[in-house]
Amino acid sequence: MHATLPGVRGRAPGYDGARLALVAALAAALVGLGCERIVQSTLHEPPTAQVGGAKAGISLKRAIERCAGGDAGACSQACDGGHVMSCARRATGMFHEDQTVRADKLTAACEAGEGAACLKAGQMYEHGDGVTADEPRATVLYEKGCRADVLAACRHLGMALAAKTSDAVAQEKARSVFLQACRSSDPDSCEQAATMLVRGIGGRPDLDRGAALLLRGCSLGAPSACVTLAEWHAAGKPVRKDPERAVLLLEQACGMNHVEACLTAATWLERGAHEAPVDAARAVRLLEQACDHGDATGCKRAGLASEAGVGGTTSRP
Repeated sequence: MHATLPGVRGRAPGYDGARLALVAALAAALVGLGCERIVQSTLHEPPTAQVGGAKAGISLKRAIERCAGGDAGACSQACDGGHVMSCARRATGMFHEDQTVRADKLTAACEAGEGAACLKAGQMYEHGDGVTADEPRATVLYEKGCRADVLAACRHLGMALAAKTSDAVAQEKARSVFLQACRSSDPDSCEQAATMLVRGIGGRPDLDRGAALLLRGCSLGAPSACVTLAEWHAAGKPVRKDPERAVLLLEQACGMNHVEACLTAATWLERGAHEAPVDAARAVRLLEQACDHGDATGCKRAGLASEAGVGGTTSRP
């Protein structure tokens, strides 16, 4: 019996290939969202017709089994035979390879100098993703990835070392790693390094350098770095008080889809908080940005301002 998804016939003579492609795309989307069980529940056991001709000698059932085990070639064969789930797996690359085997392969690739593999293997061991959690092993893998110039591996290495709060040597190394990654333009590492410098973690405090690193992280695209530096300038600690600069930094973070920065800057400009200049029109523009980012509070406040004619705005749809 050729049964796949409800309303879709199996690959019988005259089968509509376009329909298979459409359903396979839907299945792939569901698999990508983690809903594979939903797809599987709609699929029935396919027939064991030969795939690829007599010479191939592989039944459709066997091809499906091999696909589920992580054989990309078998996924292609099973998909050509009309098996929607195999098409989905081929499209998403989500093969069900044993995680231990995958970790071993990634570790071997890491040893061979593939930095990205070091990062992936490290994440598996750090979080116990299909393998026994092993933080020391994860740290070693991250360090190898960092040496291969994978900035995310450096960042993870720094975080792993920084977590060892009672180990002064680890803290010093974490600071050094974050500084190195920041120099290589990793924005999150700039923020982490700035925090350690300002608080004197892993070495002597250096407020000026910490502020400079936050500014670098902000410029590289880390909105939280912009927000932190804005808060410092608003409070006048540990940098000089500069309300206008604080608002500009919040506006920069707002432009990076940081909704809280939009709302905070708008509030300061509405009320003159932290000695910021009162500027209703500017505040409304920030609220509208928050709304554009999908924030209900921003939409409501922008709408109320519009109705009141604040800032010279017009009603938003």
